[in-house]
Amino acid sequence: MKIINNKKILLGFLTIILIFSAYLLLLNYNTKEIAVLSSQTTSVSLNLPKNCKLENESKDLKVNGKSNSEYKIDDDKIKVYSNSTGKYKLKAKLFGLIPINNYNINVIPNVKLFPSGSLVGVNMNTKGAIAVQFQSFINKDDDEVCPAKEAGIRMGDIILEIDGNKVYNATEVINELNKITHKEVSMVIKRENTEQTIKILPEKAKKDNKYKIGLWVRDSVAGIGTLTCYNEDMTRFVALGHSINDVDTGIIMPVKNGDVIESELISIVKGRRNSPGELRGVLKADKKDVIGSINLNNDYGIYGDVTKKSASSGKALNILLQDKIKEGDAQILTTVDGSGPRLFDIKIKKTYRQTKKNTKSMLIEVTDKELLSKTGGIVQGMSGSPIIQDGKLVGAVTHVFISDSTKGYGIYIEWLLEDLLTKQN
Repeated sequence: MKIINNKKILLGFLTIILIFSAYLLLLNYNTKEIAVLSSQTTSVSLNLPKNCKLENESKDLKVNGKSNSEYKIDDDKIKVYSNSTGKYKLKAKLFGLIPINNYNINVIPNVKLFPSGSLVGVNMNTKGAIAVQFQSFINKDDDEVCPAKEAGIRMGDIILEIDGNKVYNATEVINELNKITHKEVSMVIKRENTEQTIKILPEKAKKDNKYKIGLWVRDSVAGIGTLTCYNEDMTRFVALGHSINDVDTGIIMPVKNGDVIESELISIVKGRRNSPGELRGVLKADKKDVIGSINLNNDYGIYGDVTKKSASSGKALNILLQDKIKEGDAQILTTVDGSGPRLFDIKIKKTYRQTKKNTKSMLIEVTDKELLSKTGGIVQGMSGSPIIQDGKLVGAVTHVFISDSTKGYGIYIEWLLEDLLTKQN
């Protein structure tokens, strides 16, 4: 009787272990993103236990040199290869039965890029006029009013149409508003990618006897930044490493058109603790100084088509994906004097494992004595400066720490590739 009870206890104990183990496996079950370059065999660690099998859903992805639909895994590492870009799925199962992990193998174009580091000016016009400020006024009854605000207009709204007439810039908005009388105005606006119609009842201002709605708008922006790189045939470019946002509303400015123009550095405001520095430049005025036309402004930079190939771009470099970037010595290519783009020493202090695009991919620190002497570290206008390690392009500068101008963030080059290599309409 005692032996039977012991067997029952042992069986129950083993059952608990199995249930607990299965629970842990399910707890850790997820999808892992792995980036590799096309037309290049890459060794990948899966961190799987023994007795696992892999299921491959695509014949375009080779695992350990074969295009099988199922593989037995004898080692923690596998070798993957594809000459076609895109995402391919691998499924790992313990004993070929229990799902453990899914893997998205993201095959990125294996291209060479021309780094720039040139200081450039940006002139950009927006699609429509952006509401940037309310302006209250005194009406004929001596009341302080702001019809636009009272009607529900918000800062950052993009005005597309007034009383059935399309408007494309601030001048056209002003012209349409100057026509208004006491009647209600119908305004089509775009807010967070959704169009809606807002009715506004203008009021007559006591000061000048004109009907007004109390709204300021903006339709363009200009500034200084750094050109990051060109694609392999030098037909497209990317700059800045982050978006251009409206200074008042913070929204990403929707680009209608614009130019990237050669710029001359005129002075440097050195960065200090809690006081970010700045590169100050002037845009060249001649049409021959236009480097390219802007057709995209998103979280990760401004992109466009090249109209003039720069002589300062040097030779094309191979790229390095995030899992191959090492913490340690690297360089940035940037312009801080009249001699044009030059390499300066930095250290990559930390890299962050990312499966989605992010402008804060790696923590960097300026160590170059000359650059520290001239700028104090990273300053405004250096955003977009290429980051190079072991002769390969790994990313671009995006942010500076306000509390410490020697430190900042960079974005991985892989997050810039999709829009750099895709022609925009």
